[in-house]
Formats: sequence, C-alpha cells, structure tokens
Amino acid sequence: MFKPTTLLPLMFLLGAVVGCKEDEPTAEFGEPCGRYESELDCADDLQCQGYCAPRCEQDSDCPRIEGYRHECLIGVCSIFCDEVTLSCPQNLGTPMKCGVGLCERDS
Repeated sequence: MFKPTTLLPLMFLLGAVVGCKEDEPTAEFGEPCGRYESELDCADDLQCQGYCAPRCEQDSDCPRIEGYRHECLIGVCSIFCDEVTLSCPQNLGTPMKCGVGLCERDS
C-alpha cells in the first residue's frame, strides 16, 4: 500500500499531465492536420480531412468560402471544386487541389 507521502506527488503528476492536454494548441479551420506527427490536432468542433474541416448538421453550419460551394456532407463541411476551372481555395492555410469533385489537401 502507498504511504500518503508517496501518493500525494503521484496524484499531483497525474493532475499535471491531464491538465496539460487541455492546454495544447489545436489547429483551426483550414489548417493542415493528420499527415505528419508535428501537425496539430484539430479543435473540438473540427474534423481532420487532411485539413481541419467544420463538423455540421446542415449547410448553414459551414462557413462561407467566396467563390466555392461549401456544404454539409455526412456531418462534415466539404468544399466543392469550381465547376469550370476545377480550382480550390488557396487561402485556408492548407494548399488545396481538386480531387473527385471535392477539394482536398495537396501533397
């Protein structure tokens, strides 16, 4: 059995480790995630799709991106490629390219 003098420091260390996890920086909408260990995890209301994408229930939950359709598909906001040029927004913090109708992280 642990003595109280041993148990107190262990409890402090456990609390410090758990507390630090909440203070870790997180990536915001449009920032890269998931490919490299050095990349941040997405904030709580975002999901990693190669870049941090907002979670949603309906299209109005998705932030407006000038010149592009940004709609809710299966609980995550998805950016559609421009239908004419097949381009994607380049101002989100993550280089984007057109995949199969949807924009995705480039490289």
